[in-house]
Amino acid sequence: MNILVRTLCCAALSLCFLGSAASRAEVVTIRVGHGSSAEEPLWTMKASPAVTPGQGRDYKLEYTLFRGTDKRFQAFEAGELDVATGSAHSVMMAAAQGIKFKIVASLSR
Repeated sequence: MNILVRTLCCAALSLCFLGSAASRAEVVTIRVGHGSSAEEPLWTMKASPAVTPGQGRDYKLEYTLFRGTDKRFQAFEAGELDVATGSAHSVMMAAAQGIKFKIVASLSR
């Protein structure tokens, strides 16, 4: 996916959590599993929280670096992560293995 598509996906995900966090008085922690490359929107959200509405006030993002997508899905399945990034191929493989999750995805040319 290109950078713009990933940014839009991350922004949409942030807005989903923003609505649920706004109804609570406490800051909600969203545990995010990610890889080390090709995830510029996550690094932008970490370096400049102002690009995501309400970060730090309504919710906070807790990032965990994983070397492989399979480890991210194992952590997600074990309840250690709320959100994980992955390539289209790894997401399809995880779904084929029976892992239950929702996907925020897009296609670009």
